[in-house]
Amino acid sequence: MDLVVLQHGSHGEYADFRTVVEELKKSGHKIETWGTDSCKGFGTDKGVEAVAATIAAELDEYLLPLLEEMTVRVCFVGHSMGGLIIRAMLTKIKCLGHKNLVPLLYMSVATPHLGIRQIGGVKLTFAYLLGKVYSQAYADLCQDNETLSLLCDASHIEALKRFQVRTTMVNIHDHLVSFGTAAMLTRECCHEFEHEDACKKLRKPILLTPSSVPSDDTIRDSYKRIADFGNLRANRVVKQFKALRSLEWELVAVDLAHRGNAAHADIIARPGRGDKTRNVEVGRFSASRVAQRILECLNHPQH
Repeated sequence: MDLVVLQHGSHGEYADFRTVVEELKKSGHKIETWGTDSCKGFGTDKGVEAVAATIAAELDEYLLPLLEEMTVRVCFVGHSMGGLIIRAMLTKIKCLGHKNLVPLLYMSVATPHLGIRQIGGVKLTFAYLLGKVYSQAYADLCQDNETLSLLCDASHIEALKRFQVRTTMVNIHDHLVSFGTAAMLTRECCHEFEHEDACKKLRKPILLTPSSVPSDDTIRDSYKRIADFGNLRANRVVKQFKALRSLEWELVAVDLAHRGNAAHADIIARPGRGDKTRNVEVGRFSASRVAQRILECLNHPQH
């Protein structure tokens, strides 16, 4: 059995992946998709850890009986905060270590692996205040607690290491989740992708290897907006960056610069709530790339 677990992001829902599911069905490959709306919408404000615990329990309830009867090859795909939720789930789900479960792909799509402080300005102020008075999730994303550091400890990195492939798909010009935090790159590396022929370079995944991890000072300088709020957060980011990049990753990028804030949703063709001008074709192209990478892992697994 081939299974794709889909996890939406902040204030999202399972239907956000509708176009990705449609693209998978077009392939003719027999694939089961799984997701839950237990924490949809404002339910994500409970925070990364709380949401992950709820969804991990539901996934175990679904998967464990199947694993007693068959081998299941699984791909995990998370959009935005959903990529963090999946990383948190990996140490909570009992089925991950089952002999009949084959973890093929972990794929994050526009996920703020290093938080969202890079956005700056009014958006950051709003997120910061929301995290202080209401949303545990935004406190997590603003690096105002140890949540993102916990996701980079030894047990979580070992869980990620189980996957044959780790892919991060990013938008070069995402106004909500910066290219650097989603791609786990420094400022200098990000600048290489900001010219017109960047997309031509990125038609194929770029391999990020542990040997290419920069110095601590370079990482701090690249995320100076975090450092502006104190060395504690800056040091957190350095450790998180180095832990994540101790693994090998594929980087897949798209350029939806002309879409503004909508680009963050367009990358998976999320249905247009609140943005009637959303470009369906642009989103479908990105969603098809998500589906394509899933299918490649299923059809040509690494050993």
